[in-house]
Amino acid sequence: MRLTINLATRTYINNRVVNLALAGVGIVLAVILAFLVSGLWADAGTVRKLSGDISAMEGKERAVTQPVDPKAYQTMLDTVRFANGVIERKTVNWLLLLDRFESVVPDGVALTSIKPDPRNQEIKVSGIALDFGRIRKLIETMESAPGFSDVFLTSQAETRGADNRKSMTFTFSCKVAVK
Repeated sequence: MRLTINLATRTYINNRVVNLALAGVGIVLAVILAFLVSGLWADAGTVRKLSGDISAMEGKERAVTQPVDPKAYQTMLDTVRFANGVIERKTVNWLLLLDRFESVVPDGVALTSIKPDPRNQEIKVSGIALDFGRIRKLIETMESAPGFSDVFLTSQAETRGADNRKSMTFTFSCKVAVK
């Protein structure tokens, strides 16, 4: 018997296994494709719904939005300026005020109360000192310091502390430039 076919050089492919593998891959890809298409379909429905909602809101906005009357706008701006001016006049810059007092209060004097009066732009100050000379020094220092004006001593009284020491309580008013 004489063989003319060389079986060692021929490649053998099991077509049944290859066909089953290709069919399995095709089924998996078909399932993935179906899942993606259903997601796209749902997203397209959401886009259509949101587009309708946006159109409805834009229609409501157009119905509500009206042009602003320039005269009414100017009146509103004037009212806002007036309110801001009132707020600014009633506002006290406490840091600057306390800094100014700190620079003029001598040793032996303690300020116990600072009350701003926005109506007449005055500040009423109460305190305690070891003796009247220190009160006089405080008043003179404030009169010569920049930023203080109209410094008037309104009351003074001699008191005794818990340890029976003599001291002086006082009250004065002044105007302070805190801007």
